[in-house]
Amino acid sequence: AKILTMMGTVRGFLITRLLLVTAQDIVAYAAGLTKLPFLPFILIHVSVSLVPTVLLTASGSLLLEGSILNLGLIFFAMSVVGAVSMFFFLRYAGFDILEE
Repeated sequence: AKILTMMGTVRGFLITRLLLVTAQDIVAYAAGLTKLPFLPFILIHVSVSLVPTVLLTASGSLLLEGSILNLGLIFFAMSVVGAVSMFFFLRYAGFDILEE
């Protein structure tokens, strides 16, 4: 509920969308559960998704070249981006994940 309240504002949705850049569908679904107006939602959602779309398209191009090194680098980079974005999102949302 705390995260949905935060995402209900334009600023909160923008920050969430930037931090969870790899989880587009989850963020869009969660935004649908808030009272965020459609116009700011669609502008932010499309603008932020341009960068991952370009990167994923480039990754697909590298995969077609067939090099095992390219494949390993792509999976490694995607894993790092996903883990880092989730870490910063959880810290921003108020979850203290580093404390016992």
